[in-house]
Amino acid sequence: MTDWAAAIRSLPTSRTCGNCDLCCTALHVEELHKPAGMRCRHLSAFLEPGGNCLIYRQRPASCGAFICLWRGSDTVLPWDFFPASSGFCLSINDPTDWPTIIKVNPDPKRPTSWDQPHYRARFAELAFDLNCIVVVGEGVTSATFFTPNGKVYSKADDPELFSSDNGVFQIPDGDFREGVRLTPVEIAEYLYGAAQSPE
Repeated sequence: MTDWAAAIRSLPTSRTCGNCDLCCTALHVEELHKPAGMRCRHLSAFLEPGGNCLIYRQRPASCGAFICLWRGSDTVLPWDFFPASSGFCLSINDPTDWPTIIKVNPDPKRPTSWDQPHYRARFAELAFDLNCIVVVGEGVTSATFFTPNGKVYSKADDPELFSSDNGVFQIPDGDFREGVRLTPVEIAEYLYGAAQSPE
Protein backbone atom coordinates (compact mmCIF):
# COMPACT_ATOMS: atom_id res chain seq x y z
CA MET A 1 0.00 0.00 0.00
CA THR A 2 1.34 3.42 -0.91
CA ASP A 3 1.77 6.13 1.74
CA TRP A 4 -1.00 8.05 -0.04
CA ALA A 5 -3.45 5.14 0.09
CA ALA A 6 -2.58 4.35 3.72
CA ALA A 7 -3.11 7.98 4.75
CA ILE A 8 -6.44 8.21 2.94
CA ARG A 9 -7.65 5.02 4.60
CA SER A 10 -6.92 6.55 8.01
CA LEU A 11 -9.29 9.48 7.39
CA PRO A 12 -12.75 9.35 8.96
CA THR A 13 -15.74 8.42 6.82
CA SER A 14 -19.19 7.08 7.61
CA ARG A 15 -19.45 5.15 4.36
CA THR A 16 -18.80 1.44 4.06
CA CYS A 17 -18.63 -0.98 1.15
CA GLY A 18 -21.93 -2.50 2.24
CA ASN A 19 -23.09 -4.95 -0.40
CA CYS A 20 -20.64 -3.68 -3.03
CA ASP A 21 -17.62 -5.50 -4.43
CA LEU A 22 -17.63 -3.96 -7.91
CA CYS A 23 -13.95 -3.02 -7.68
CA CYS A 24 -13.13 -6.75 -7.57
CA THR A 25 -14.66 -7.16 -11.02
CA ALA A 26 -14.21 -3.82 -12.76
CA LEU A 27 -10.49 -3.30 -12.10
CA HIS A 28 -7.40 -4.84 -13.66
CA VAL A 29 -5.20 -6.63 -11.10
CA GLU A 30 -1.78 -7.27 -12.61
CA GLU A 31 -0.51 -9.51 -9.83
CA LEU A 32 -3.46 -11.88 -10.28
CA HIS A 33 -3.38 -11.67 -14.10
CA LYS A 34 -6.99 -10.49 -13.85
CA PRO A 35 -8.17 -8.23 -16.66
CA ALA A 36 -10.57 -5.37 -16.09
CA GLY A 37 -14.17 -6.55 -16.30
CA MET A 38 -13.56 -10.11 -15.10
CA ARG A 39 -14.85 -11.22 -11.71
CA CYS A 40 -11.92 -12.02 -9.42
CA ARG A 41 -11.47 -15.73 -8.82
CA HIS A 42 -10.81 -14.98 -5.14
CA LEU A 43 -14.36 -13.75 -4.57
CA SER A 44 -16.49 -16.31 -2.77
CA ALA A 45 -19.88 -17.07 -4.28
CA PHE A 46 -21.17 -17.97 -0.82
CA LEU A 47 -20.63 -14.71 1.01
CA GLU A 48 -22.50 -11.46 0.64
CA PRO A 49 -21.07 -8.82 -1.75
CA GLY A 50 -18.83 -6.40 0.07
CA GLY A 51 -17.32 -9.04 2.31
CA ASN A 52 -16.34 -11.93 0.11
CA CYS A 53 -12.62 -11.53 -0.70
CA LEU A 54 -11.02 -14.80 0.31
CA ILE A 55 -7.48 -13.35 0.32
CA TYR A 56 -8.20 -9.92 1.81
CA ARG A 57 -5.40 -10.04 4.40
CA GLN A 58 -2.93 -11.17 1.71
CA ARG A 59 -4.40 -9.19 -1.18
CA PRO A 60 -2.02 -7.87 -3.89
CA ALA A 61 -0.43 -4.43 -3.61
CA SER A 62 -2.60 -3.00 -6.41
CA CYS A 63 -5.74 -4.02 -4.49
CA GLY A 64 -4.33 -2.45 -1.33
CA ALA A 65 -3.53 0.77 -3.20
CA PHE A 66 -7.02 1.08 -4.68
CA ILE A 67 -8.96 4.05 -3.33
CA CYS A 68 -12.71 4.13 -3.98
CA LEU A 69 -13.69 7.80 -4.10
CA TRP A 70 -17.27 7.07 -3.04
CA ARG A 71 -16.22 4.95 -0.06
CA GLY A 72 -13.41 7.24 1.04
CA SER A 73 -15.30 10.52 1.30
CA ASP A 74 -18.68 11.50 2.67
CA THR A 75 -18.82 14.58 0.46
CA VAL A 76 -16.97 14.33 -2.86
CA LEU A 77 -19.56 12.09 -4.54
CA PRO A 78 -23.33 12.05 -3.95
CA TRP A 79 -25.01 8.96 -2.54
CA ASP A 80 -26.28 7.92 -5.97
CA PHE A 81 -22.67 7.31 -7.06
CA PHE A 82 -22.61 4.23 -4.79
CA PRO A 83 -20.88 1.74 -7.12
CA ALA A 84 -23.28 -1.18 -6.63
CA SER A 85 -26.17 1.10 -7.60
CA SER A 86 -24.58 3.41 -10.17
CA GLY A 87 -22.80 0.63 -12.08
CA PHE A 88 -19.28 2.12 -11.85
CA CYS A 89 -16.62 2.90 -9.28
CA LEU A 90 -14.23 5.84 -9.27
CA SER A 91 -10.59 5.58 -8.26
CA ILE A 92 -7.67 8.01 -8.19
CA ASN A 93 -4.01 7.43 -8.94
CA ASP A 94 -1.27 8.50 -6.55
CA PRO A 95 -1.37 12.30 -6.99
CA THR A 96 2.38 12.61 -6.63
CA ASP A 97 2.38 11.34 -10.23
CA TRP A 98 1.46 13.87 -12.91
CA PRO A 99 -1.10 14.15 -14.28
CA THR A 100 -3.58 13.13 -11.63
CA ILE A 101 -6.04 10.65 -13.15
CA ILE A 102 -9.45 9.66 -11.87
CA LYS A 103 -10.70 6.44 -13.41
CA VAL A 104 -14.33 5.55 -13.95
CA ASN A 105 -14.43 1.75 -13.88
CA PRO A 106 -17.78 0.48 -15.23
CA ASP A 107 -19.50 -2.73 -14.30
CA PRO A 108 -19.04 -4.96 -17.38
CA LYS A 109 -22.73 -5.86 -17.16
CA ARG A 110 -23.63 -2.14 -17.36
CA PRO A 111 -20.84 -0.62 -19.49
CA THR A 112 -22.71 2.63 -20.26
CA SER A 113 -24.17 3.22 -16.79
CA TRP A 114 -21.81 6.20 -16.33
CA ASP A 115 -23.17 7.95 -19.41
CA GLN A 116 -25.88 10.01 -17.74
CA PRO A 117 -25.98 13.83 -17.67
CA HIS A 118 -25.60 14.22 -13.88
CA TYR A 119 -22.69 11.75 -13.76
CA ARG A 120 -20.96 13.42 -16.69
CA ALA A 121 -21.43 16.83 -15.07
CA ARG A 122 -19.68 15.64 -11.89
CA PHE A 123 -16.82 14.11 -13.92
CA ALA A 124 -16.33 17.47 -15.65
CA GLU A 125 -16.32 19.29 -12.28
CA LEU A 126 -13.70 16.93 -10.86
CA ALA A 127 -11.51 17.38 -13.95
CA PHE A 128 -11.69 21.17 -13.65
CA ASP A 129 -11.35 21.46 -9.88
CA LEU A 130 -8.37 19.09 -9.63
CA ASN A 131 -6.86 19.99 -13.04
CA CYS A 132 -6.88 16.28 -13.79
CA ILE A 133 -8.15 13.81 -16.36
CA VAL A 134 -11.22 11.70 -15.69
CA VAL A 135 -10.95 8.53 -17.78
CA VAL A 136 -13.75 6.07 -18.45
CA GLY A 137 -12.36 2.55 -18.73
CA GLU A 138 -8.88 1.21 -18.16
CA GLY A 139 -6.01 0.47 -20.48
CA VAL A 140 -7.12 -0.64 -23.93
CA THR A 141 -10.76 -0.36 -22.86
CA SER A 142 -10.44 3.40 -22.25
CA ALA A 143 -13.02 5.03 -24.45
CA THR A 144 -13.72 8.51 -23.09
CA PHE A 145 -11.90 11.13 -21.09
CA PHE A 146 -12.87 14.47 -19.56
CA THR A 147 -10.32 17.29 -19.44
CA PRO A 148 -9.93 20.33 -17.15
CA ASN A 149 -10.89 22.78 -19.89
CA GLY A 150 -14.27 21.09 -20.37
CA LYS A 151 -13.51 19.05 -23.47
CA VAL A 152 -14.66 15.45 -23.63
CA TYR A 153 -12.87 13.11 -26.00
CA SER A 154 -14.08 9.72 -27.15
CA LYS A 155 -12.30 6.96 -29.00
CA ALA A 156 -15.13 6.94 -31.54
CA ASP A 157 -14.81 10.66 -32.36
CA ASP A 158 -11.11 11.22 -31.68
CA PRO A 159 -9.30 7.95 -32.48
CA GLU A 160 -6.01 9.75 -33.05
CA LEU A 161 -5.81 10.52 -29.32
CA PHE A 162 -6.06 6.85 -28.32
CA SER A 163 -3.35 4.28 -28.90
CA SER A 164 -4.94 1.01 -29.94
CA ASP A 165 -2.14 -1.24 -28.75
CA ASN A 166 -1.37 -0.18 -25.19
CA GLY A 167 -4.27 1.90 -23.92
CA VAL A 168 -2.33 5.17 -23.84
CA PHE A 169 -4.25 8.33 -24.63
CA GLN A 170 -2.68 11.60 -25.70
CA ILE A 171 -3.87 14.69 -23.84
CA PRO A 172 -3.49 17.94 -25.78
CA ASP A 173 -1.31 20.42 -23.84
CA GLY A 174 -3.97 23.11 -23.90
CA ASP A 175 -6.47 20.94 -22.07
CA PHE A 176 -4.91 21.53 -18.65
CA ARG A 177 -5.37 24.73 -16.66
CA GLU A 178 -2.08 26.54 -17.08
CA GLY A 179 -0.02 26.96 -13.93
CA VAL A 180 -2.35 24.83 -11.78
CA ARG A 181 -0.87 21.71 -10.23
CA LEU A 182 -2.42 20.72 -6.94
CA THR A 183 -0.29 19.07 -4.28
CA PRO A 184 -1.36 15.76 -2.72
CA VAL A 185 -2.37 17.72 0.40
CA GLU A 186 -4.61 20.04 -1.63
CA ILE A 187 -6.15 17.09 -3.48
CA ALA A 188 -6.84 15.27 -0.22
CA GLU A 189 -8.40 18.39 1.29
CA TYR A 190 -10.66 18.73 -1.75
CA LEU A 191 -11.64 15.07 -1.87
CA TYR A 192 -11.89 14.32 1.81
CA GLY A 193 -11.99 17.62 3.69
CA ALA A 194 -9.16 16.18 5.75
CA ALA A 195 -8.00 18.07 8.81
CA GLN A 196 -4.72 16.22 8.49
CA SER A 197 -4.13 15.44 4.86
CA PRO A 198 -1.48 13.04 3.59
CA GLU A 199 1.85 14.59 2.65
